[in-house]
Amino acid sequence: MTRKDRQRRDKWTLCNTASTAIGAAGAVLASEALYVALTTPRLNPPPLSGTDFESDGILVVHCDNESNNDHNDIADNNHNTYNKELRVILLGDSPVEGIGNETHQEALAGQTAKAISDRYKQNVRFWSFGKSGLTAHGIEQEIVPLMKQIQMKFGRIDLVVLSCGVNNVLWGHSAVTFGK
Repeated sequence: MTRKDRQRRDKWTLCNTASTAIGAAGAVLASEALYVALTTPRLNPPPLSGTDFESDGILVVHCDNESNNDHNDIADNNHNTYNKELRVILLGDSPVEGIGNETHQEALAGQTAKAISDRYKQNVRFWSFGKSGLTAHGIEQEIVPLMKQIQMKFGRIDLVVLSCGVNNVLWGHSAVTFGK
């Protein structure tokens, strides 16, 4: 056997060994991913989540008292403030739905509304329409119509926050598919 033949054989052996190792590692990784998916506990959203969010929204009342650390309060839906408040709608997937939080005030939507209230020193009425697992297309089909209903009822929306894309990546959607 010539030297070139031995080099070819060694390269073939190395490639064959490497592909076997990569295949075995892939099988282990796939089985670990399946195990995690099957055993990870599913967290629940707060009450009245997803498409069942309160139609009048939740009002965050801004207080000017800077010495009070908890200076934003969630108020009863006071209809007298409708024209003096900022209106914010959050649309999206599980973070918007509030997965893992006991109330919407603790979740992304409530914390966003509080931050906006602090920044602009105004009351903020917010709605949080989200559903775990939705892709961008699902949000467009299932959630955006809810925003349009709120806009019809209240006349104006000052800010829309959109959270999406993670589920598109998890499902392996390409940029072209994501844009559809």
